[in-house]
Amino acid sequence: MKAYIKPTGEKAWHSILTGYKPPMMNTKNGRVAKPEIQWTPKEDCLANVDSKALYAIFYGVYLQEFKRTAKWTISKTT
Repeated sequence: MKAYIKPTGEKAWHSILTGYKPPMMNTKNGRVAKPEIQWTPKEDCLANVDSKALYAIFYGVYLQEFKRTAKWTISKTT
């Protein structure tokens, strides 16, 4: 699997190892997910890298395995 992910970028592999956490913000009700429109360029880049890693994983597995993992949204869980 590493051979499918690493060509998309070193950060994609790092996303697999560490997991992706969506950007959060503090409100009076506690921590909530930050709206995508308010993401910084760095936060947007990290989300994009995780999406590339997911794509590489889905592209590199057999159809049977794809059906089992297609519902996942974060690359570390795959």
